[in-house]
Amino acid sequence: MAKRRRKRSSLGTSLKYEVYGILLITISVIALSGEATVGRSLSKLFGLVLGKFYFVLALVGIYIGLAVMVKRRWPTGWSQRKSGLVLLVLALTLFSSIAEIDAKLAGAEGVTWTTILNQLGDDIRGALLSGAGNPDEPMMQKAISGGYVGAIQYSILFGLFGYFGAKFVMIVMFAISVMLITGRSYVEMAKLGKEKLQRLYTLLRAKYAASRKTRRPVAPAAVNVKAASPVHTVHSLPDDEEDDEENEGEDEQYAPEAEVRRPKKRAMFSNGS
Repeated sequence: MAKRRRKRSSLGTSLKYEVYGILLITISVIALSGEATVGRSLSKLFGLVLGKFYFVLALVGIYIGLAVMVKRRWPTGWSQRKSGLVLLVLALTLFSSIAEIDAKLAGAEGVTWTTILNQLGDDIRGALLSGAGNPDEPMMQKAISGGYVGAIQYSILFGLFGYFGAKFVMIVMFAISVMLITGRSYVEMAKLGKEKLQRLYTLLRAKYAASRKTRRPVAPAAVNVKAASPVHTVHSLPDDEEDDEENEGEDEQYAPEAEVRRPKKRAMFSNGS
């Protein structure tokens, strides 16, 4: 009985985590779509926080839901890469807020951190909370910049470091986020890039040399004609003439010796003797 109870309890906890994961994924997908009343409300809620980067919260919800379903527990711990991703999102919201203020308050005098915060806050509330805007307008086309996260960041940095100081801090945030996400310093990345470029250069050079060799035409070999004494060449005789010569040689070899001609006997009685 105890084993059955343990199995039921373990099965119940696993089902519970799967239910939580499915609910998180469902809510995140609806917020990401931004359709109908629930979808628009969730997307506007996320837009108040991160502005045009509202979809980041939906992606985080999907990630947590999948992790809960697979691991049967809530995700714990923190890593260097997660810190880099958070810093990257903060830098993006700050960049969007700076671009929005530059477009609306460019050349204006007496701009302070309170002016920036009030301007961005009014734009966000007017685009998301008031019913004056078009409800079917996509979130990326609304004047919500980086949400309240970006507005608070820019107002604080502008009050501490000024306009150019806030931009410089934004660049530093981007640089640090890349280092944290990749887990490598810029010196290591420069060395790695240099090695890859050298390998690519040697490979391209070898291929170019090989293609050049194959395309080069082969020059005919020069023949040096030297004056020389005439050479007597032995011409081969036709087959019939060779047979005749062989037959003549055999006849000469086996022919009887030439007969010695004897002088004729004189007639014993010659006329008039």
